[in-house]
Amino acid sequence: MHCIHLSIKEKARQTDQSKKENVNIFISTSTLRTAHEKQQNESTARIARITALRLFESTAKIALNRLHFIMHKMTHN
Repeated sequence: MHCIHLSIKEKARQTDQSKKENVNIFISTSTLRTAHEKQQNESTARIARITALRLFESTAKIALNRLHFIMHKMTHN
């Protein structure tokens, strides 16, 4: 085993480097959190659009079925 003695200047440099890494990790975590929230919001908006489209399609199908029924009834009377 080797015993390594670091100078005060080297220890200070490592401490500064460590602080920079911690800040970078904090920023990265914050960035990831923001990206995740944005993705969740986009996903919610996409689900809302799909739901609205399905509701519209369902309403349109009901209206067409009723129209078809009325037309069929009129032609057979």
